[in-house]
Amino acid sequence: NCDWSSDVCSSDLAQINPLLEKLEELDNILPGDRFISQNRAIAYVLALQVQDKAQVPKLTPDEVLAELETIKQADPKSAVPWLLAAQVSEKNSQGERMLAEAREAAKLAPQEPLAWFAIAKAGEFLTGDPEVARETEAALGKALELDPTNTHILRLLAVVLATQQKPEVGQRS
Repeated sequence: NCDWSSDVCSSDLAQINPLLEKLEELDNILPGDRFISQNRAIAYVLALQVQDKAQVPKLTPDEVLAELETIKQADPKSAVPWLLAAQVSEKNSQGERMLAEAREAAKLAPQEPLAWFAIAKAGEFLTGDPEVARETEAALGKALELDPTNTHILRLLAVVLATQQKPEVGQRS
């Protein structure tokens, strides 16, 4: 039984608790292991996103962000926890933090289009700042250069370009 709107199957939801527990155990046995850290980060963000649909630990965005900070320290060269923190910050309507997290991800993984897309997405929250607007456009350009057929990038680019022509187009309701 899949909820295609969120790319999550109900059969998968029951696996989150055991996954989190195993990853915590593995992290205690092999502290700082990059694979474990990245998967732990992903599991926490997934738990946050699906907690209304499944029996998973009730986590606040701040708790997940705190876990991601720990994971960043354990795996300082990985862009994954930074990208996930940007995603959680977006869900928590923290545009400044989202932008800071995405910028760091782009520094760590400059060839990762998702990092540049995250910078551009943060620009949607931080309207009115000309410097952020320029950074948003540049980030979209870089993301498009790295992944020219990505429809999410193309959609955001269309919104940004339309907003430049008619600012009311980009306003959120």
